[in-house]
Amino acid sequence: MVRQYDRYGYLPIWQCGEMRIIALIGNHAIPVIADAILKDIKGFDHEKAYQACVGSSTTDHQGAPFTVLNKYHYFPENVRHLRYGTNHISDLEA
Repeated sequence: MVRQYDRYGYLPIWQCGEMRIIALIGNHAIPVIADAILKDIKGFDHEKAYQACVGSSTTDHQGAPFTVLNKYHYFPENVRHLRYGTNHISDLEA
C-alpha cells in the first residue's frame, strides 16, 4: 500500500485489476495501516505509512472532494463534487 502511495500520491481505495473504482466512502487502507502500527507489526516503515495516511486524507485525487472544500471551506450545494465515482467540479466563477 505504501508503494502505491509513493507512486500515485494516495493509498489504494479499491483496486480492481488495473482500474480504480471510486465507489466506497472513505479510504479503507488507513485503518489497516493504523491497526498494523498500533500492533507494532514489523516489515514496513511506520512513519512513512503514517505520512501516506495523512497525505491520502488531505490531498486531492480522483474521487476526493478536497478541491471544493479548500476553495469554499464547505460543500456548496450547487457544486457537484462527487458524481458517479468521478471528481466532477463545476466552475462557479464563469
